[in-house]
Amino acid sequence: MNAYTIRYNRTTNHISGLDAATLSNEFTMNACGSLTRSNLATGKKLETVREALEAARTAGGRKLCKNCEKAAEAMIAAEEAAQVEEAPVAEEAPAMAVLIAYSNGTTETVPVTGIEEAKTRISLARLNGHRAVHTMV
Repeated sequence: MNAYTIRYNRTTNHISGLDAATLSNEFTMNACGSLTRSNLATGKKLETVREALEAARTAGGRKLCKNCEKAAEAMIAAEEAAQVEEAPVAEEAPAMAVLIAYSNGTTETVPVTGIEEAKTRISLARLNGHRAVHTMV
């Protein structure tokens, strides 16, 4: 987990510690050029991007740098997307049915909730002289 620091000058708050866009192996560019070019004072140190973004929006009555804001919002969106992808997807149990063919030529599909119920329905149909098979719907 990164630590994020609010850096500021007379009019603007910036967030240090946001992911940098890598241009090559030797050179990385910060989300905001002001973090490397300007002499900025150091403010609060925060643990999450969301906390840093909220603190930078309200700290000292200064405005928040638009580049830092966009980068922080992009990081938050990426984290949320990663959480959605990691969430386990509940598999639906396959729907089951018993297909019964009666001796008069008609058929009926009877939904069942489990394999034991399917076996029972098939046995009863066969005892009565009908043909029955278990199917997955």
